[in-house]
Amino acid sequence: MVRQLWLWKLDDNTILTAIPSRKNGMTADTLLETIRQGNLDILHSPQDLIKRIVFEAVKFLDEFKWAGLGEHVLDIFQGEIAYETDQEAGFFKTFTNTNWSAKAVDQTVQKAAESTWRVKDLRDELRLLRQVFETQLKVVEEFSEIFWPGKDSTAADGLTREEKAVRDALRETFIRDCGLAAMLERVKQMDEDASTTLQGLSNIIQAMQAQASLKEAESSRVMNIIILPFTIVTVIFTPLSFLTSLFTVNTLDFPHNEEGELRLPGPWFSWRMAVGEIASLLPLVLLVLVLYMRNSNNAAPAGKK
Repeated sequence: MVRQLWLWKLDDNTILTAIPSRKNGMTADTLLETIRQGNLDILHSPQDLIKRIVFEAVKFLDEFKWAGLGEHVLDIFQGEIAYETDQEAGFFKTFTNTNWSAKAVDQTVQKAAESTWRVKDLRDELRLLRQVFETQLKVVEEFSEIFWPGKDSTAADGLTREEKAVRDALRETFIRDCGLAAMLERVKQMDEDASTTLQGLSNIIQAMQAQASLKEAESSRVMNIIILPFTIVTVIFTPLSFLTSLFTVNTLDFPHNEEGELRLPGPWFSWRMAVGEIASLLPLVLLVLVLYMRNSNNAAPAGKK
């Protein structure tokens, strides 16, 4: 996309250039062909030829539009950024949808992550373009300063104020016509747009993950509520089941009838079952209270920090 150029002016009538040429047989014009087709017959001096060569080398990026690409390279980047921005808006629209499911969240987060990767890749490419344009702009400014020395240059000594103004105007016009400053500003603007889109994608991914975590927490809370009655029944009836099994053991210490069979009177059995149940549940309740108070005390200092 960026062509290399070496140029030397040996004397007033001799210019030496070196331009890499492509050998793959493509029909698109090379930089050398583009320079040759630039109406060289209207040039009047070697200085005009040098300016034409430098100008065509810098503007060669625009030639891709007419060499089969169909649009400017920067337009392609801008279109991709616009597409990813539209994708970001779609993700936010999906986020506002109340029909949430774990599968849908995973798919949306995956698509958002892929979009994030593409935007990061676009920013990397734009960063390379910006470096190229900055380098080219620096070279063009140095070249213009040599051709049209400014007022601070010793080459401008002895010129009238009008001649210096003309040189300044020619220098600024050449730099502006090269279009590097405009393309550099456009690249910076596109990079800012891509950065905004990237930040939006990051926010929506975090929001989706947080919403998915809330959904999972809500599901866990509902499940805990469903399990709670079964847990209470289990805690209460496990000691009762144990005591009932214990009192069915045919030992001499338990009441027997006249025939020697195990028979437990109601009052004798009831208060022992109640004492056994309380003796089993009380340590468990105390243990739960102690653990709850300990967790509360540990959480209080962390909250203050």
